[in-house]
Amino acid sequence: TEYSQISRLMNTSALMMPHFDYKFATKQLITKQPKQATKQLLVLLIDYSGSMCESEKIRWVNAIVYNRLSAVMNNKAELFIGFFVRSLDMDRLFHIKDKKSAYKFGENFRFSPDGGGTNIQYAIEQTCDGIDKGKLGKHIITGANPQIVVMNDGQDMIDPSFKPKYMTNAFILGQDNEQLKKVVQSTDGHYERFL
Repeated sequence: TEYSQISRLMNTSALMMPHFDYKFATKQLITKQPKQATKQLLVLLIDYSGSMCESEKIRWVNAIVYNRLSAVMNNKAELFIGFFVRSLDMDRLFHIKDKKSAYKFGENFRFSPDGGGTNIQYAIEQTCDGIDKGKLGKHIITGANPQIVVMNDGQDMIDPSFKPKYMTNAFILGQDNEQLKKVVQSTDGHYERFL
């Protein structure tokens, strides 16, 4: 990957590349550039309606949230976590960007949904609008290729022709939601059912 490694090459390099010495002397050898690791930038939208209060669903929500907090702690992800029922609750939107904020959020996170009348589409639209403006609630959002992840139990409707501006994924806890699946597929996102 760099010229300092040339001394480790065997003498057979000259046989495989007849002009090796000339290219080396004139710095014309092609060196591979190491790939830059990119952080995953996720906006996790969690359904906070009453139907999400079953213990199995709560366990899955906790497992997925703590999995992504672990990724933040390992410098592999940056998260925005929001809760929605009829709309995205901008006052309860969290930005988790480092070990300190991941630890603080994890220490205080208690998932106990109690709302009603879920509107997935509006929450996604609010998120896309926030990404466009560079701000979700009071938090600045920067970074490349943000992805939206919806977590809900499939007990909601969404216009299947709706196509979000940003890649949208769904983790469904319970019954399938074919309409949401079509929306996710329209963005080349990932749809996964866990229960």
